[in-house]
Amino acid sequence: MATFDIPHLDIDDPEQVVGELGELDPALIAAQKRAIALLEGLDVTDVTAQRLAWLILWSQLFAAIRGVQAAVVFRSRLLLESTWRFTFEVFLHLQAIIEPALVDDEKAADATAQAGRADEMDRRLTAFSAWCLWNDDHHIDWMMDPRTIESLGSLTERSDLEADLSALRSQRQEIWGLMDTAALDPWIRKMDRRRDGPDERHVFSFYELLGLETTSVSQRLIRLNSGASIGAYSRASVVLHGSTANHFLDVEAGEVTPRLRDGADVESAATPYITVGLELLGEIKPFLWPAAPASGTATG
Repeated sequence: MATFDIPHLDIDDPEQVVGELGELDPALIAAQKRAIALLEGLDVTDVTAQRLAWLILWSQLFAAIRGVQAAVVFRSRLLLESTWRFTFEVFLHLQAIIEPALVDDEKAADATAQAGRADEMDRRLTAFSAWCLWNDDHHIDWMMDPRTIESLGSLTERSDLEADLSALRSQRQEIWGLMDTAALDPWIRKMDRRRDGPDERHVFSFYELLGLETTSVSQRLIRLNSGASIGAYSRASVVLHGSTANHFLDVEAGEVTPRLRDGADVESAATPYITVGLELLGEIKPFLWPAAPASGTATG
């Protein structure tokens, strides 16, 4: 079975990870330190589906921290908008995973109910791992399609293409090794049926895989009483899809000017979601690594 190989980072030296940070928002520095601290005790342990899901989510949030840091340094509205949208989707996935544990205080003391909620959270963590790995495999499958290779052949040297394809094949073998577990098999089969069945769908959401009633982002935001965020999510989508002029041009008094300096705010709206996301991962971690000692030398 695979084991984790976690880099040992100095929590007191955040610049070790991303280089010179300059005068950044203290919240970003604090978030980075919190993220690094969460890695303590994860190496050497066996890779399970639930642990893999946790580490995927951790890596996504850490990538978001770096994205916001770059956006602040370069004052890029594009980076801020895209990082916010990415972070928000990671947060919604994490929220869907821990949703079973969000219960009324009156029900919290019921031991049977607690066990059921823990089982359901494990189930959703497993589904998330399967969903991520399946999408990776599907992407590699598309990259290795003869039609894709033929189109790439006109854009790159043959030797470079062969090297890339060899790397993809190796990567796919690693992914298959992670997917080849009894826990993931039912989820993989479910997605394969969706991809190859009469109602062929190559892309569907994590919420659809879980069979939740509210599967769209807008529906989930309304259900979470966060409907006000729909506008920001829609705006970020417009930026990422390239279907906007307003975010890249200034129009004033009948004159149209390319926006060379977008004047983005230094503080990013993504930061609170990163902070809360890391707190949630910190709450889940003891259930997945219950014996992790402070020295970081746990065994699985």
